[in-house]
Amino acid sequence: MYFAYGVMIGVSSIIMVSIAVYAIINRKVSGAFPLFIQMTVAVIWMISSLMEISVTTIEAKVYWRNFQQIGTFIMPISNIFFAVDYTKNIKFKKYANYLSIIPTTALILIFTDEYHHIMRLGYVLEVNNWGNISLVVNSTFIGTIFVEFNYIFQGVAILILLDFARRVSGRFRKQVYMVIVSILLTFFLAWFNVVHFKDKGIYIPIAVLYMPSGIILFYSVFRYKLFNISPIARDKVFDIIKECIIVIDYEGNIVDSNDYAVNMLNKLMMIQYDVIGKKIENVFKDALKILEMIDAYQERTEDIHINVGQNSCYLSVGIYPLSVSSEKNKVGSILIINDITQHKNYELGLKLRADIDGLTGLLNKNSFSDLFMRLLQSGEAAQQLITVFMIDIDLFKNINDTYGHIIGDKVLQHFAQMLKGTLRPEDVIGRIGGEEFAVILPNINKLNAYIIAERIRKRVEASKFLTVNDEIVKYTVSIGIADNENLYISQEELLYRADMALYEAKKNSRNCTMIGI
Repeated sequence: MYFAYGVMIGVSSIIMVSIAVYAIINRKVSGAFPLFIQMTVAVIWMISSLMEISVTTIEAKVYWRNFQQIGTFIMPISNIFFAVDYTKNIKFKKYANYLSIIPTTALILIFTDEYHHIMRLGYVLEVNNWGNISLVVNSTFIGTIFVEFNYIFQGVAILILLDFARRVSGRFRKQVYMVIVSILLTFFLAWFNVVHFKDKGIYIPIAVLYMPSGIILFYSVFRYKLFNISPIARDKVFDIIKECIIVIDYEGNIVDSNDYAVNMLNKLMMIQYDVIGKKIENVFKDALKILEMIDAYQERTEDIHINVGQNSCYLSVGIYPLSVSSEKNKVGSILIINDITQHKNYELGLKLRADIDGLTGLLNKNSFSDLFMRLLQSGEAAQQLITVFMIDIDLFKNINDTYGHIIGDKVLQHFAQMLKGTLRPEDVIGRIGGEEFAVILPNINKLNAYIIAERIRKRVEASKFLTVNDEIVKYTVSIGIADNENLYISQEELLYRADMALYEAKKNSRNCTMIGI
């Protein structure tokens, strides 16, 4: 019987070593290193089991039984670490670290038990039904409790893997189920050995019972290439894609992200902590639009502008909901963010150059007209009062003829700055012709606007513009005013009324302000 034990343990050891080598080769892949630890302690367990059978004294058997406990207590907790690492269940990782205190404590107490007897009451050598001398350990209540934790740990690992399996599909799901079966089989055979074999005087080392599970795990690793398909693809994709990728579960927890996301969030949003395990609403509290998109749970892409502290940036944000089997079975979302600030600023710069008069820095005729139309349309809904100035620099041709076009341009710039300094921030100013300007004054009637227009006219009249030769250039302006007392007046009609008032001002004497009818 000893020979049969040896063969079974030898075969199991070869299987475990093969898996351990495979895991250490792929040690950078999620789950590989915990599996390597698991297989290593499994080999220690099996060799120690074989050594226990081969020796005859109680001291020697106790010595090798103690070494077997390395496998007994480390393998269950390593199952949890494998499940956590393989499934990227970062949220549970800290709890796994806390749980590892239990098997560590158990091993310390076992190897020092001769001094305190906390774990064991004593040992007995018995001859089993197959004629072999077996070591029977009488555990204390505390020792039994520590052993029970091993079953709990295996159950926790299975639950983590089951939760992961329902969120994946196809070939990947099969390999996860195979790992679950290998853990379950170990659990079942250990329980069956205690309940049925030991009471009948049949002693089968646990390491031998582990062989069927080892075969299944071996098949899973090499048949489904456990570390060669999805996990390694995920790591590679996350490494090479220059996009911020964040995976969110259905409860709004961030469960995964790539390195690029860390750098982007740090640079643009000043987030300097690890976001994995955090609530999405806490991480993006300064980007409410992103939270709205996530809550909508619909696939969409949108450009948004955010301000965080002194940082102002434009982001292209894509939301891709995750579902299993059907859209009703929602499991989370993938958030993909790109920094498009440079591109957006360039785009806005082009638009700005297209909208702005290059000489005065005011709106050009087209952009002024577009903005005027939007104000009128919104004003109709809100019954907003709008007044318009049409302004013309008097005898501007004489200025060009007398001083030259360069000085004429300086006069236009001088007047533009005077308008900006006199009017309100909400007022809209445009240059709509050579020496013609227009102003939109929201929420003000033409009588009050007349006071403002006169202020502009008098400041221009009193100003002195000096040329490079210290020549004084004086000029005046004429202003026509109209407002939308009839709230349904068109843009063309309002401008026409203001232009007619301007015509009357110029016809009258120039350097004056007229209110249109």
